[in-house]
Amino acid sequence: TLSSIWSADWRTSLYLGCHFWLIFLLTLSLQDWHEAWRAASLGFAIALFFQVCIGMTEFTAQSMEFLEPLNLHWPGLIDASFKGASILKFQDGGNFLRIYGTFPHPNILAGFVLMCLVGTTALILSKNKINWFAWTALVSGTALLAVTFSRSAWLGFFAFLFVLLLKSRLLDNKKIWILAAATI
Repeated sequence: TLSSIWSADWRTSLYLGCHFWLIFLLTLSLQDWHEAWRAASLGFAIALFFQVCIGMTEFTAQSMEFLEPLNLHWPGLIDASFKGASILKFQDGGNFLRIYGTFPHPNILAGFVLMCLVGTTALILSKNKINWFAWTALVSGTALLAVTFSRSAWLGFFAFLFVLLLKSRLLDNKKIWILAAATI
């Protein structure tokens, strides 16, 4: 927030700072309100499912043209031939568009998906009965995380799974192992 004072584009700095403050305030508000965590986890699962639908459509179409009705100014309508697009280059000279979702860069999408996967996992672990929507969002979200090609998000995901396996004695041990197997 303070960097918006000397930033070249103060609006963008202030915009990003406000997002960090909102996340901080959300965390503080949920800290003492334990019943709200279930609703927040459900919101993470719904947001994840939304991004999975958009991301997998981008993955198959290799274009963002179907998002034109949303009027996204950034990143705009991108395909693999667009200059400045985040792509993977094959040895035969072909290009493959990385998935943006509704975010300005695939790494930002991957970070959001990772956060939503954590929330969806909390939703799965909080109930004794099977929540098929949460399981579907978790498995498809893991697939979306894989096709973002964000190595740092992959590393974060495996660290998250490792911590879950370490804490499996405190949580439902069987459900943790099923969760780890399903996502891998």
